[in-house]
Amino acid sequence: MLIQAGAAYLCRARVLPLFLALFVTGCGEDKPELWVSAQSFTLNYGLRSAQFVVMNVGGGTMEGQIDSTVVEIPTPRFALQAGEDQVVTVTLKPEFPQTAYGSLEGQVLVSAGIAGHATIRISIDSSAPDEAPPPAVETDPV
Repeated sequence: MLIQAGAAYLCRARVLPLFLALFVTGCGEDKPELWVSAQSFTLNYGLRSAQFVVMNVGGGTMEGQIDSTVVEIPTPRFALQAGEDQVVTVTLKPEFPQTAYGSLEGQVLVSAGIAGHATIRISIDSSAPDEAPPPAVETDPV
């Protein structure tokens, strides 16, 4: 009797149809899930590009985009089916020449909606190997 009263309440309150819709949705196709092959990378002196892999390790279709302020991404948007991957090549932006001394930090942001987000740290070291940087201010010897 108590179960029948509870079921009648759920139907009257339209909660049961909502519950069933959520349950059936949860039993369907797996959701997409983002995976990236790198958490960080370094561009040392002379290197201007690097690669990483973006993959849909879940189900369905994963759509997203890749963005950065320090590297160029030739194909910033992607759409991957379950199990598919894409190699992404990033290249140092021209405004960060390798002739400058020192280092720079940046990020690549991978956004794929419900599939997830990833941040890849970039270190750019433009100091030539075994070469000291020039002094900041030149001085005349005394």
